[in-house]
Amino acid sequence: MFADGTCNDAWEVCSSDVVRREHRLDIGYAAMRVLYLFSDLLFCYKFNSTTFSQNTLLLVGLAIVQATN
Repeated sequence: MFADGTCNDAWEVCSSDVVRREHRLDIGYAAMRVLYLFSDLLFCYKFNSTTFSQNTLLLVGLAIVQATN
């Protein structure tokens, strides 16, 4: 994200609107991914010491979170 942001002026000089939009979307995707991973980390940190009962739906949800990481 920082590497894309530092050469932003070079991308803005490009004459193609499609290329400029693609560049902005790439930066936006990187920012959203950082926010998602931060929220996922907070979730794992908060529930690290919690003892869960053996609920199948809850275990499947946690398995999905682990699989996305």
